Amino acid sequence: MLIIDSELEDLIKLIDKTKLPNHIAFIMDGNRRWAKAKNLPSYVGHQKGFNVFKNIIDLSRYLGIKELSFFAFSKENWARNKNEIEFIFNLMEYLIKRELSRLKEDKVFVKFIGDRFNIKSEILNLFDLMEAETSKDYIIKVNVMINYSGRYDIEQAIKKIIEDKIEAKYINSELIKSYLLVEEPDLLIRTGNEYRISNFLLYQISYTELYFSPKLWPDFTLSDYIYAILEYQKRERRLGK
Repeated sequence: MLIIDSELEDLIKLIDKTKLPNHIAFIMDGNRRWAKAKNLPSYVGHQKGFNVFKNIIDLSRYLGIKELSFFAFSKENWARNKNEIEFIFNLMEYLIKRELSRLKEDKVFVKFIGDRFNIKSEILNLFDLMEAETSKDYIIKVNVMINYSGRYDIEQAIKKIIEDKIEAKYINSELIKSYLLVEEPDLLIRTGNEYRISNFLLYQISYTELYFSPKLWPDFTLSDYIYAILEYQKRERRLGK
Protein backbone atom coordinates (compact mmCIF):
# COMPACT_ATOMS: atom_id res chain seq x y z
CA MET A 1 0.00 0.00 0.00
CA LEU A 2 1.37 3.39 -1.02
CA ILE A 3 1.98 5.72 1.94
CA ILE A 4 2.42 9.39 1.11
CA ASP A 5 3.73 11.44 4.01
CA SER A 6 3.77 15.25 4.11
CA GLU A 7 7.35 15.48 2.78
CA LEU A 8 6.58 13.28 -0.22
CA GLU A 9 3.31 15.12 -0.82
CA ASP A 10 5.17 18.44 -0.97
CA LEU A 11 7.59 17.00 -3.55
CA ILE A 12 4.76 15.59 -5.65
CA LYS A 13 3.20 19.08 -5.80
CA LEU A 14 6.36 20.28 -7.58
CA ILE A 15 5.79 17.90 -10.50
CA ASP A 16 4.31 19.34 -13.68
CA LYS A 17 1.66 16.75 -14.52
CA THR A 18 1.62 17.98 -18.15
CA LYS A 19 5.30 17.03 -18.59
CA LEU A 20 5.39 13.57 -17.05
CA PRO A 21 7.57 11.01 -18.81
CA ASN A 22 5.32 8.46 -20.44
CA HIS A 23 7.81 5.59 -20.07
CA ILE A 24 10.54 5.27 -17.42
CA ALA A 25 13.17 2.53 -17.42
CA PHE A 26 15.27 1.39 -14.46
CA ILE A 27 18.63 -0.32 -14.04
CA MET A 28 18.22 -1.53 -10.45
CA ASP A 29 21.84 -1.75 -9.41
CA GLY A 30 23.19 -2.38 -5.92
CA ASN A 31 21.23 -5.13 -4.18
CA ARG A 32 24.29 -7.30 -3.57
CA ARG A 33 26.56 -4.41 -2.59
CA TRP A 34 23.91 -3.16 -0.17
CA ALA A 35 23.74 -6.57 1.52
CA LYS A 36 27.53 -6.95 1.61
CA ALA A 37 27.97 -3.52 3.21
CA LYS A 38 25.62 -4.62 5.99
CA ASN A 39 27.26 -8.04 6.33
CA LEU A 40 24.08 -9.73 5.17
CA PRO A 41 23.53 -12.50 2.59
CA SER A 42 22.81 -11.25 -0.92
CA TYR A 43 19.23 -12.53 -0.89
CA VAL A 44 18.35 -9.96 1.78
CA GLY A 45 19.40 -7.26 -0.66
CA HIS A 46 17.17 -8.73 -3.34
CA GLN A 47 14.23 -8.86 -0.92
CA LYS A 48 14.77 -5.23 0.08
CA GLY A 49 15.15 -4.33 -3.59
CA PHE A 50 11.76 -5.86 -4.36
CA ASN A 51 10.11 -3.54 -1.84
CA VAL A 52 11.60 -0.56 -3.68
CA PHE A 53 10.42 -2.03 -7.00
CA LYS A 54 6.87 -2.37 -5.65
CA ASN A 55 6.81 1.14 -4.20
CA ILE A 56 8.04 2.65 -7.47
CA ILE A 57 5.19 0.93 -9.33
CA ASP A 58 2.61 2.16 -6.82
CA LEU A 59 3.81 5.77 -6.94
CA SER A 60 4.07 5.72 -10.75
CA ARG A 61 0.49 4.52 -10.97
CA TYR A 62 -0.57 7.28 -8.57
CA LEU A 63 1.24 9.93 -10.64
CA GLY A 64 -0.24 8.73 -13.93
CA ILE A 65 2.89 7.36 -15.60
CA LYS A 66 1.86 4.85 -18.24
CA GLU A 67 4.80 2.45 -18.58
CA LEU A 68 7.81 1.22 -16.60
CA SER A 69 10.63 -1.11 -17.61
CA PHE A 70 12.84 -2.82 -15.01
CA PHE A 71 16.12 -4.58 -15.82
CA ALA A 72 15.56 -7.49 -13.42
CA PHE A 73 17.91 -10.21 -14.71
CA SER A 74 20.35 -9.81 -17.58
CA LYS A 75 21.83 -12.48 -19.81
CA GLU A 76 25.17 -11.78 -18.16
CA ASN A 77 23.70 -12.55 -14.72
CA TRP A 78 23.83 -16.29 -15.46
CA ALA A 79 27.53 -16.07 -14.55
CA ARG A 80 26.61 -15.37 -10.92
CA ASN A 81 26.64 -17.90 -8.09
CA LYS A 82 24.15 -20.70 -8.79
CA ASN A 83 22.59 -20.45 -5.35
CA GLU A 84 21.95 -16.74 -5.84
CA ILE A 85 20.39 -17.35 -9.25
CA GLU A 86 18.15 -20.05 -7.81
CA PHE A 87 17.08 -17.74 -5.02
CA ILE A 88 16.23 -14.93 -7.46
CA PHE A 89 13.95 -17.19 -9.51
CA ASN A 90 12.41 -18.72 -6.38
CA LEU A 91 11.71 -15.18 -5.18
CA MET A 92 10.07 -14.38 -8.52
CA GLU A 93 7.87 -17.45 -8.21
CA TYR A 94 6.85 -16.57 -4.67
CA LEU A 95 6.16 -12.94 -5.49
CA ILE A 96 4.09 -13.70 -8.58
CA LYS A 97 1.86 -15.98 -6.53
CA ARG A 98 1.63 -13.45 -3.69
CA GLU A 99 1.15 -10.28 -5.74
CA LEU A 100 -1.02 -11.48 -8.63
CA SER A 101 -4.42 -10.64 -7.17
CA ARG A 102 -3.26 -7.24 -5.88
CA LEU A 103 -1.74 -6.24 -9.21
CA LYS A 104 -4.87 -7.33 -11.03
CA GLU A 105 -7.04 -5.30 -8.65
CA ASP A 106 -4.76 -2.26 -9.05
CA LYS A 107 -4.92 -2.61 -12.86
CA VAL A 108 -1.18 -3.12 -13.27
CA PHE A 109 -0.29 -5.09 -16.41
CA VAL A 110 2.94 -7.03 -15.83
CA LYS A 111 4.74 -8.28 -18.93
CA PHE A 112 7.86 -10.44 -18.78
CA ILE A 113 10.28 -9.65 -21.59
CA GLY A 114 13.43 -11.46 -22.69
CA ASP A 115 14.79 -14.74 -23.97
CA ARG A 116 12.83 -17.63 -22.46
CA PHE A 117 15.63 -20.10 -23.05
CA ASN A 118 17.17 -21.49 -19.81
CA ILE A 119 14.15 -20.55 -17.68
CA LYS A 120 12.25 -23.41 -16.05
CA SER A 121 8.83 -24.24 -17.49
CA GLU A 122 7.20 -23.75 -14.06
CA ILE A 123 8.42 -20.16 -13.99
CA LEU A 124 7.40 -19.54 -17.60
CA ASN A 125 3.91 -20.81 -16.83
CA LEU A 126 3.67 -18.29 -13.99
CA PHE A 127 4.86 -15.52 -16.33
CA ASP A 128 2.09 -16.45 -18.76
CA LEU A 129 -0.48 -16.56 -15.97
CA MET A 130 0.53 -13.14 -14.65
CA GLU A 131 0.37 -11.61 -18.13
CA ALA A 132 -3.00 -13.15 -18.94
CA GLU A 133 -4.56 -12.13 -15.63
CA THR A 134 -3.33 -8.52 -15.66
CA SER A 135 -3.49 -7.60 -19.36
CA LYS A 136 -7.10 -6.43 -19.47
CA ASP A 137 -8.28 -2.91 -18.61
CA TYR A 138 -4.95 -1.82 -17.12
CA ILE A 139 -3.81 1.64 -16.00
CA ILE A 140 -0.04 1.11 -16.09
CA LYS A 141 2.17 -1.38 -17.91
CA VAL A 142 5.23 -2.82 -16.14
CA ASN A 143 7.86 -4.59 -18.24
CA VAL A 144 10.00 -6.96 -16.19
CA MET A 145 13.12 -7.76 -18.20
CA ILE A 146 14.28 -11.32 -17.51
CA ASN A 147 17.17 -12.96 -19.39
CA TYR A 148 17.29 -9.79 -21.44
CA SER A 149 20.01 -7.69 -23.02
CA GLY A 150 20.01 -4.86 -25.50
CA ARG A 151 22.11 -6.86 -27.94
CA TYR A 152 19.71 -9.80 -27.69
CA ASP A 153 16.80 -7.47 -28.44
CA ILE A 154 18.48 -6.20 -31.61
CA GLU A 155 19.46 -9.73 -32.67
CA GLN A 156 15.92 -11.09 -32.26
CA ALA A 157 14.55 -8.12 -34.23
CA ILE A 158 16.94 -8.80 -37.12
CA LYS A 159 16.03 -12.49 -37.15
CA LYS A 160 12.30 -11.71 -37.29
CA ILE A 161 12.81 -9.21 -40.11
CA ILE A 162 14.69 -11.90 -42.06
CA GLU A 163 11.99 -14.50 -41.29
CA ASP A 164 9.34 -12.08 -42.55
CA LYS A 165 11.35 -11.70 -45.78
CA ILE A 166 11.27 -7.91 -45.70
CA GLU A 167 13.26 -6.38 -48.53
CA ALA A 168 16.24 -4.20 -47.64
CA LYS A 169 14.69 -1.11 -49.23
CA TYR A 170 11.89 -1.21 -46.62
CA ILE A 171 14.16 -1.53 -43.61
CA ASN A 172 14.50 1.71 -41.66
CA SER A 173 14.60 2.90 -38.06
CA GLU A 174 10.83 2.83 -37.61
CA LEU A 175 10.58 -0.73 -38.93
CA ILE A 176 13.38 -1.93 -36.63
CA LYS A 177 11.72 -0.29 -33.62
CA SER A 178 8.49 -2.11 -34.41
CA TYR A 179 10.35 -5.44 -34.03
CA LEU A 180 12.02 -4.59 -30.73
CA LEU A 181 10.61 -6.01 -27.51
CA VAL A 182 10.23 -2.67 -25.69
CA GLU A 183 9.46 0.84 -26.87
CA GLU A 184 11.89 3.67 -26.19
CA PRO A 185 11.74 5.23 -22.71
CA ASP A 186 11.68 8.95 -22.04
CA LEU A 187 13.80 8.59 -18.91
CA LEU A 188 16.30 5.96 -17.78
CA ILE A 189 17.24 5.85 -14.10
CA ARG A 190 20.28 3.90 -12.93
CA THR A 191 21.15 3.47 -9.28
CA GLY A 192 24.33 2.17 -7.64
CA ASN A 193 26.75 5.00 -8.46
CA GLU A 194 27.62 3.44 -11.82
CA TYR A 195 27.68 5.42 -15.07
CA ARG A 196 27.09 2.89 -17.81
CA ILE A 197 24.16 1.29 -19.61
CA SER A 198 25.22 -2.36 -19.11
CA ASN A 199 23.69 -3.73 -22.32
CA PHE A 200 20.17 -2.44 -21.61
CA LEU A 201 17.80 -1.06 -24.27
CA LEU A 202 20.72 -0.18 -26.53
CA TYR A 203 18.71 0.76 -29.62
CA GLN A 204 15.86 2.40 -27.76
CA ILE A 205 17.78 4.95 -25.65
CA SER A 206 19.25 7.05 -28.47
CA TYR A 207 17.40 10.13 -27.20
CA THR A 208 16.40 8.98 -23.73
CA GLU A 209 17.23 11.29 -20.82
CA LEU A 210 19.66 9.56 -18.44
CA TYR A 211 19.66 9.98 -14.67
CA PHE A 212 22.29 8.37 -12.44
CA SER A 213 21.80 8.03 -8.68
CA PRO A 214 24.67 7.38 -6.28
CA LYS A 215 22.34 5.37 -4.05
CA LEU A 216 22.19 1.58 -4.11
CA TRP A 217 18.80 0.30 -5.26
CA PRO A 218 17.57 -0.84 -1.79
CA ASP A 219 18.24 2.71 -0.50
CA PHE A 220 16.51 4.45 -3.44
CA THR A 221 13.50 6.19 -1.92
CA LEU A 222 10.29 7.54 -3.41
CA SER A 223 11.68 11.02 -2.77
CA ASP A 224 14.75 10.10 -4.84
CA TYR A 225 12.40 8.98 -7.59
CA ILE A 226 10.55 12.30 -7.51
CA TYR A 227 13.86 14.19 -7.70
CA ALA A 228 14.74 12.21 -10.84
CA ILE A 229 11.42 13.15 -12.45
CA LEU A 230 11.88 16.81 -11.48
CA GLU A 231 15.36 16.78 -13.00
CA TYR A 232 13.90 15.27 -16.17
CA GLN A 233 11.33 18.07 -16.37
CA LYS A 234 14.08 20.71 -16.26
CA ARG A 235 15.72 19.36 -19.39
CA GLU A 236 14.99 20.45 -22.93
CA ARG A 237 14.41 17.39 -25.08
CA ARG A 238 15.54 18.21 -28.62
CA LEU A 239 15.48 14.61 -29.88
CA GLY A 240 18.43 15.33 -32.18
CA LYS A 241 16.83 18.41 -33.76
